[in-house]
Amino acid sequence: MTTSHAAARVSPYPHRIGGHCGSGALRDLLEWAGLGWDGPPSEGLVFALGSALGLSYVRSVDLFPPLYLVGRGGELELDLPRRLGAAAEQRVTDDPAEGWSWVRAEIEGGRPVMLWADIAELPYLRVKLSMRRHDIVLIGFDDHAQVALVVDNDREDVQEVPYEALARARSSTSFPQPTRHTLYTSGGPLSCRIWRPRRLRHSLSQPKR
Repeated sequence: MTTSHAAARVSPYPHRIGGHCGSGALRDLLEWAGLGWDGPPSEGLVFALGSALGLSYVRSVDLFPPLYLVGRGGELELDLPRRLGAAAEQRVTDDPAEGWSWVRAEIEGGRPVMLWADIAELPYLRVKLSMRRHDIVLIGFDDHAQVALVVDNDREDVQEVPYEALARARSSTSFPQPTRHTLYTSGGPLSCRIWRPRRLRHSLSQPKR
């Protein structure tokens, strides 16, 4: 963790390209916390432990094509950490200052933070489709440069996102519902970085009393 009055960064932070934003972000967070199955976790393990398989769809004349398919459950970001014993919480606010203060508090406390963002407002993605329930992980910020440091399943490197663009991404009112500065925090095994490569196997193999 590196920090100053105007900048902070969670470092080191492991990251690999992912197939899906939610499971990819959670995979990185698990590895950062030192949780795995005889080593760093795979994205498939994250998806399975989160019981994330599901199917839903939305029809809308505002979409092209006019059908949006989702192949995962809607609460993966909360279900996985809770199954691992973490006190996961989703925070939502319509106050941009309050939402940004939550982010800063997590980073300054040495914890990466997962949040929602509208993909159309993230300059590194260069997409026209507006979809605001995209999970990214913020690992740092720099007030002098006015940029946030973002990790995304779709990019290999850490991305520098201007504060203004991030604010738009976090306050979007586009499809499928307003972003509302949503972020996720976790206590317990996901709140500190301690390498425990066999923890998941141990916890899953213990009989219930």
